[in-house]
Amino acid sequence: MKKIKWNKKIVKRIAIITAIIFVGLPLIYVGSVFGFSKIQLNSDFVNKKSKNQTIEIYLKNNGVHTDFIFPLKSKYKDWSNEFAIENTIAKDLSSEYIKVGWGDKGFYFNVPDWDSLTFKDVYTAAFALNESALHVTFLRNVNISKKKDRECVRLFITPNQYKELIKYVEETIERDSKNKSIHIDNITNYGPRDSFYEANGRYSLFHSCNTWVNVGLKEADLPATFWTVESAPIFECY
Repeated sequence: MKKIKWNKKIVKRIAIITAIIFVGLPLIYVGSVFGFSKIQLNSDFVNKKSKNQTIEIYLKNNGVHTDFIFPLKSKYKDWSNEFAIENTIAKDLSSEYIKVGWGDKGFYFNVPDWDSLTFKDVYTAAFALNESALHVTFLRNVNISKKKDRECVRLFITPNQYKELIKYVEETIERDSKNKSIHIDNITNYGPRDSFYEANGRYSLFHSCNTWVNVGLKEADLPATFWTVESAPIFECY
């Protein structure tokens, strides 16, 4: 049996390509995450209630994940028609707000806390191998944080900006043949006021739960970053 003679130039090229893949690409990714998140858009926005900016919404940050908080009912949208309060344990009809977030099903359903996180959870989420879901929570009120990490910020926006956000969330909802949102009823809710729904899109290294919120803000011409997978850069815009 003849021995395979390796051409030194070919071996060198293979080594360079391997180095680029395993070293260069991660460095490019990290650099992009940092660099693009520092580019702020729509920075001329004035966050102040006025004759035009009459709609009050919120952005909620738990340190790693961002949610929208909308008024439950308004003349522009009654979210209880999309997400039935009967699908929660509490069924609290006194709720005045609704918190909406998007994310990876694997994280939502398999990782109740960070101690439960496994390599498989990270891998499947990073490479878009799971489906996504919308996490919906009904709230009676919203607590504004005064901390520097900006856990929750209040925004005063125009009706047209709110309509754009409504449209954006509506397009994320996966619907059945009757155009109804699809409640996921075979999993345990996080608490008595929340529920989950099927969603469009895939979570990945390039499109996280925070990216989803950031894109929605851009669609509504609100302060946002050029691109981010993290929550902090979003709140640095406000």
